[in-house]
Amino acid sequence: MDESYLRLIGILIFGLILVAVLLYFYRKQNGGEDKNTIPKVHRNDPCPCGSGKKYKQCCGK
Repeated sequence: MDESYLRLIGILIFGLILVAVLLYFYRKQNGGEDKNTIPKVHRNDPCPCGSGKKYKQCCGK
Protein backbone atom coordinates (compact mmCIF):
# COMPACT_ATOMS: atom_id res chain seq x y z
CA MET A 1 0.00 0.00 0.00
CA ASP A 2 1.00 3.54 -0.63
CA GLU A 3 1.84 5.81 2.29
CA SER A 4 -1.08 8.12 1.52
CA TYR A 5 -3.55 5.22 1.80
CA LEU A 6 -2.15 4.21 5.17
CA ARG A 7 -2.41 7.80 6.37
CA LEU A 8 -6.03 7.99 5.15
CA ILE A 9 -6.91 4.71 6.91
CA GLY A 10 -5.31 5.99 10.11
CA ILE A 11 -7.31 9.22 9.96
CA LEU A 12 -10.54 7.30 9.39
CA ILE A 13 -9.88 4.95 12.31
CA PHE A 14 -9.03 7.91 14.55
CA GLY A 15 -12.27 9.63 13.51
CA LEU A 16 -14.34 6.53 14.30
CA ILE A 17 -12.72 6.20 17.72
CA LEU A 18 -13.35 9.90 18.41
CA VAL A 19 -17.03 9.57 17.47
CA ALA A 20 -17.40 6.50 19.70
CA VAL A 21 -15.85 8.29 22.67
CA LEU A 22 -18.01 11.38 22.17
CA LEU A 23 -21.14 9.25 21.90
CA TYR A 24 -20.19 7.40 25.08
CA PHE A 25 -19.82 10.64 27.06
CA TYR A 26 -23.00 12.10 25.56
CA ARG A 27 -25.01 9.08 26.66
CA LYS A 28 -23.37 9.09 30.09
CA GLN A 29 -24.16 12.78 30.58
CA ASN A 30 -27.82 12.28 29.58
CA GLY A 31 -28.36 9.40 31.98
CA GLY A 32 -28.02 6.73 29.32
CA GLU A 33 -31.73 6.82 28.60
CA ASP A 34 -31.88 6.78 24.83
CA LYS A 35 -34.32 3.90 24.66
CA ASN A 36 -37.88 4.11 23.51
CA THR A 37 -39.61 7.15 24.96
CA ILE A 38 -43.06 5.67 24.35
CA PRO A 39 -44.22 3.65 27.37
CA LYS A 40 -45.19 0.04 26.79
CA VAL A 41 -48.94 -0.50 26.41
CA HIS A 42 -50.40 -3.49 28.23
CA ARG A 43 -53.56 -5.33 27.24
CA ASN A 44 -55.92 -3.64 29.72
CA ASP A 45 -54.53 -0.12 29.36
CA PRO A 46 -56.45 2.48 27.36
CA CYS A 47 -55.54 2.38 23.69
CA PRO A 48 -52.99 5.05 22.69
CA CYS A 49 -54.96 5.80 19.49
CA GLY A 50 -57.49 7.75 21.56
CA SER A 51 -60.57 5.64 20.93
CA GLY A 52 -61.28 5.19 24.64
CA LYS A 53 -61.37 1.40 24.32
CA LYS A 54 -58.99 -1.00 26.00
CA TYR A 55 -55.91 -1.80 23.95
CA LYS A 56 -56.93 -5.47 23.65
CA GLN A 57 -60.27 -4.50 22.12
CA CYS A 58 -58.89 -1.89 19.71
CA CYS A 59 -55.39 -1.92 18.19
CA GLY A 60 -54.14 -4.97 20.10
CA LYS A 61 -56.09 -7.49 18.02
